[in-house]
Formats: sequence, structure tokens, C-alpha cells
Amino acid sequence: QQAPEVRRVPLERLVLTIKALNYSVTAAQVCANLLEPPAPLAVERAVRQLTELDALEVGPGVGGKHFEQLTPLGAHLAALPVDVRIGKLILFGAIFGLVDETLTIAAALSHRSPFLSPFDKREQADAAKRSFAAGASDHLAVLRAYTEFDATPGQARFEFAREHFLGIKSLQTIGQL
Repeated sequence: QQAPEVRRVPLERLVLTIKALNYSVTAAQVCANLLEPPAPLAVERAVRQLTELDALEVGPGVGGKHFEQLTPLGAHLAALPVDVRIGKLILFGAIFGLVDETLTIAAALSHRSPFLSPFDKREQADAAKRSFAAGASDHLAVLRAYTEFDATPGQARFEFAREHFLGIKSLQTIGQL
């Protein structure tokens, strides 16, 4: 039988949800009361990572009692149904007016790369991938490949993907996400 999800997945999302519900105790205390609680070190790691992402403030409170509080960024991240790092990317994209671009990159990060590399045509595939290069960033290459694919009309998209060694299903999934 598989271990409970709370013991298998990163806990940042759970900690954000706990803090968004305004419990008067720490996330570790709430987690300890679950039917099958996660490892205390895992909860501690999630709190530390959220603090490093500026989503959570922690410290000694009044009377020496430990406190945890969502930052404004953390409150927004708690409302998004995505990984906290991808959520932060999306929020910063919105702040800087690059919503479409960051949503495309976030979707690509949530799925596999659209670049194919057939064994017998590896050099051609690598050359096709380099044609989308934007500096040294694979994320920007994916963005450019998806943008060009999306701008291609109708059935020509399939030919474009074939010519550039791009996975149609991956590109369609990125578009749906």
C-alpha cells in the first residue's frame, strides 16, 4: 500500500494552506495533529523554504512564543493552485507585464520539454533546438519554440513541429496549461 500523500510530496503547499487558514499555532503543530502526520523535519524544511522564498515570516513572538505569518507574496501564492516556485514566477511575470511569457514558461516547467531528440537524427534535432536559442536559457528557447508554433496557422503547425523536432502533444499540453 502506498504511503499517504502527506508523506510523499513537498509540503510547501500544505504549509501555505495552513497559514492561509489563520490557525493560531504553527504549521508543525497543525501537521502533528493529522491522522498520519508528515515527518517533522519535512515540515521544518517546507517552512524554511517558504521563508527563503519570502512567502513566510517566522520568528519569536510575544512572550517567546514562535510565530509564522504569511507575507503578502505568501498570501497570493496560497491562492494559486501551482507549485510555490512556479507561482512566484507567474506573480513576478504579472508584476513586470510579461504574463503570457511567464505563463508559457510555467506551463513548460509543469510538463516535459517539447524538444525531441531522435537517436538517428540527434545532430539535426540539436541544430533545430539551437535555432530557438535565446542566450543560454533553455526556458527562453522553449518559449520561443512555443510562440512560433502557436503563431503558425492551422495544419502548418504539424509540419512546423516535425521540421523543428518538436513534440506536438507536448506543445498542445503547454497551450492547454
